Amino acid sequence: MTRIVRPGEGRPIDPTLIRMVGREDLPGGGIGIIEGTLAPGHLIPPHTHSDVDELTYVLEGEVTAEIDGEVVVAPTGSYVR
Repeated sequence: MTRIVRPGEGRPIDPTLIRMVGREDLPGGGIGIIEGTLAPGHLIPPHTHSDVDELTYVLEGEVTAEIDGEVVVAPTGSYVR
């Protein structure tokens, strides 16, 4: 199924920060696509997803994440899975 999600569309998760723009159930798991902008120093509480993979692409700045107990810094142009 092909679907176009236009700018500003999607289901608000936190209207000021992020919204779900896609969700597909795939064999062996799913994929969720979330779009958003985080202010410097903004913290998203530690969490896990058992039903989808989370992939972050850094457009600008950098993102610090803790993955499997390791703190990593991902600069512009990085993917974090």
